[in-house]
Amino acid sequence: MVQLLREQEEGKTELLQSLYDVDYDHVPVTPQQFLEDPYYVGQSFKDLSSCWKQDFCEIFQPGSQITTVIITGSIGCGKTTFAKALLARKVYELTCLKKPAEFFGLLPDSSIVFGTFNITLTKADDILEGLQGVFLNSPYFKEKCPLQERPAFPLWFPSKRLQLVTGSLASHALGDNIFGFVLDEANFYKRTAKNEAPGEKTRAHQLFNEANNRIISRFMRAGRTPGLVVLISSRKFQSSFLDSKIHEAETVPAVRRRTKIIERSHWEIRDPREFSGEKFMVLKGTDRYPSRLLEEEEVIPEGGETVTVPAEYREQFELDVDLALRDLAGVSTVGSMLFFSNPASVTKCYNTTRSHPFSAPDICIPLGSGNKLRDFVDVRALCKVQASTWVPLVDPSTPRFIHFDLAYSEENLGIAMAHPYRKLNGQLAAFVDFMLRVRPPATGQLDLTSIPDFVLFLRSLGFRIPLVTFDQFQSRVLMQLLIQAGFKSELISVQLTHFNDLKSGFNQGTIDLYEYEPLESEMQTLLRDAAGDRPHHAQGERDDICDALASVVSQCFGLKGAPKQMSSAKRVHVNDPQKVRMVSLSGESEKLEMI
Repeated sequence: MVQLLREQEEGKTELLQSLYDVDYDHVPVTPQQFLEDPYYVGQSFKDLSSCWKQDFCEIFQPGSQITTVIITGSIGCGKTTFAKALLARKVYELTCLKKPAEFFGLLPDSSIVFGTFNITLTKADDILEGLQGVFLNSPYFKEKCPLQERPAFPLWFPSKRLQLVTGSLASHALGDNIFGFVLDEANFYKRTAKNEAPGEKTRAHQLFNEANNRIISRFMRAGRTPGLVVLISSRKFQSSFLDSKIHEAETVPAVRRRTKIIERSHWEIRDPREFSGEKFMVLKGTDRYPSRLLEEEEVIPEGGETVTVPAEYREQFELDVDLALRDLAGVSTVGSMLFFSNPASVTKCYNTTRSHPFSAPDICIPLGSGNKLRDFVDVRALCKVQASTWVPLVDPSTPRFIHFDLAYSEENLGIAMAHPYRKLNGQLAAFVDFMLRVRPPATGQLDLTSIPDFVLFLRSLGFRIPLVTFDQFQSRVLMQLLIQAGFKSELISVQLTHFNDLKSGFNQGTIDLYEYEPLESEMQTLLRDAAGDRPHHAQGERDDICDALASVVSQCFGLKGAPKQMSSAKRVHVNDPQKVRMVSLSGESEKLEMI
């Protein structure tokens, strides 16, 4: 070894070449040649951004100690493609050896395995299919180490006994001589059971530990492992699996030496010539202040972190700054966890002249108590007397949408009612007549029979309610009672589109509602779904009011496909075949009225 070091210092290569002659069929080419030369994998990775190529050469440069690569950042920036290039290089290095298994002290007939793990086997197979294309398009692999044709999967190089397999569970990592693996979409792994505490290990932790332990037990020599672990995912939540690994790499010196963290923004991987050169600054939010776009010369809070963004992305950042930071800048923030990440947009929609039209913020009606929902209504907060009869205070002729998010003994019952109208500038808007949380009793069940009675009571006050919606099939009996009373009733499964309508309404200031603490508490804990599904409440929290509100507001915005300018002669449809026309109320603003 001393002689080898001396020769390297003197620029000689005789001893190094003799060592290669003993164990290698041929000397591995440089990382750059491997990645760019069409003879190797250059054809498959010719479109890889220059910044990715620089990272690649750094990871595989002579003397590199990097054994773990954490790739995160914006969506669509090429993370998975880069991970395939890394794995292809490691496979190539083993194919250069004469007998890979014996070189690492394994039995001669042993196989060396690379794993591609993902949240589902289907997604893991996608990675393997991409690697199959890389190897089949490479003249080197065709000539020196060809893939076995059948079966196509797992990938098998018989001449070197190398195998690439897929998996999605910790058990898939057991029993193999794993040399390296890619754990893709690491942030998408949920806890292994619904009732687990937030601190419990996720399936990603379990899979990582099992596979990594295999590498260490089979291949570690003198405290080092020759394999490669690649963790990739978009930056979804700060509390995710990937963030814990990043924190470990940043705080533990021994881990830091062998780990490379790569975070890429959407604009880093694009051609600089696509941008004008103009930029703006974004303040990354914390638990003390929200993320926001900074004005010129604005003073940055002490300890605040900023992101410089090309001007071409301003519209996306103005629409949802935390979402844009996460998906475009590849930056995880406190606000990126929350679905409603801009509380100011909600408070701006509060109508301070209005108040909660019930006797308490939330009520409880136990089964058999004899109480009814109507008993808690402050009628004068909702209606006025006109021609000796009750009529709604606001837009008396406009139809209302009402939604019930049901509960029985453990969950809250959420209720919301709203109606559509046009603002003076022609924007379609939603007026939230009321929201209400009904708490379950300490023992027993809620009296759900008061729901049809409550809807009938609202109709007696002059409210026009053409449609009553519920969120689950257990509502069938209540729906039948309402249908018998002359109402139309349907099931609505509240989805992401409903919540997006609600958030868009807050951001655009097209929702009129009053301040309601139960709604605020729910919105403060409603989390984005990592897989892109509808938002969900944090453990131990509720989302009943949010569900009901999202349903009725989205129904109001069902008119968004209507012409921007509507005269009394033009007619449009609201969700159902219910026609509306434009009328003028006291010259204040244009409203929608049911014909």
